[in-house]
Amino acid sequence: MNYLYNLPKSFKPKYNFDLIRLGRNNDGGYLVGENTIKNTENLISIGIYDDWSFEKDFRKRKKILNLLMIDNQLDIFFLIKSFFIKKYIKLKLIAIRNIIDYFLFVKNNFQHFYVSKKNFKTILQPYKKNIFLKIDIEGSEYNLLNEIVHFKNRICGIAIEFHSADVNIKKIENFIKDLGFYITNIHINNYSTFGKNLIPKVIEITLEKKPRIVKYSYINENNLNHRNNVYKKDLKICYK
Repeated sequence: MNYLYNLPKSFKPKYNFDLIRLGRNNDGGYLVGENTIKNTENLISIGIYDDWSFEKDFRKRKKILNLLMIDNQLDIFFLIKSFFIKKYIKLKLIAIRNIIDYFLFVKNNFQHFYVSKKNFKTILQPYKKNIFLKIDIEGSEYNLLNEIVHFKNRICGIAIEFHSADVNIKKIENFIKDLGFYITNIHINNYSTFGKNLIPKVIEITLEKKPRIVKYSYINENNLNHRNNVYKKDLKICYK
């Protein structure tokens, strides 16, 4: 039996949207609207660690796309070290693939530094319109929320993972309200569980400015969502 997790009613998508999955199955993939992908000119991914499947799929869908990936941990030494600490052949093969892919795909679109509130403006400044942001920075996302709202006229969509959501739920709610975008998808990351008031600790949200609506009602979570952790039950949302 799946547990029910409480989120405010304002988090519930109003409609069913035309969404596809970008990125690998399970952890690392996000749902994004076809219309938003079509309109995106600049993809900025902050926090990629060792998984850039989302960015590769986005590039396949939109050939003419400025791509910038940023992470303060990833570099070739990190990937080589990852190979040596993997215990199983399958994981070692994935590590080898990542090393090759780092040179073929990542390196020319990548910068190695820590993103802060102070330098976030500098990152976005050169991109004047149609930016899609993907953000997964393990709790530091809250430092960027006000700046994202400041640049909202340049942004067409966001896929963001919120950590410690149970104790920051009002911050998230206010951010969504100030941004004024549609919530097109919301999903609980089942690597974590629940916290205060049975609110999930980690949630993934897609926000889009002009998504295409396919049905003017919302009943169930999109079945393109996958369990982040395949060894644990998926977690269902109860809106209060």
